[in-house]
Amino acid sequence: MIEEVGNASKEIARELIHSGVRNAQIKSIKVHLVTEALILEIIDIVRTRRDDRKVAELLRALASSVDKPSAFL
Repeated sequence: MIEEVGNASKEIARELIHSGVRNAQIKSIKVHLVTEALILEIIDIVRTRRDDRKVAELLRALASSVDKPSAFL
């Protein structure tokens, strides 16, 4: 049950972020600016939440996916 709640929360978060990115695209905000804003939000989460191990793991996966798009799938 805890896993189901976590998965549901993750889906809600993804939908909200996706919606924000889509809105930025509709407003013709350049991709690199959207990316920078997302990175700044991640930095803010790291500073306030301090779940360093999990965040570090996700950031490594993200960095890897830049070189190999299938790494995150």
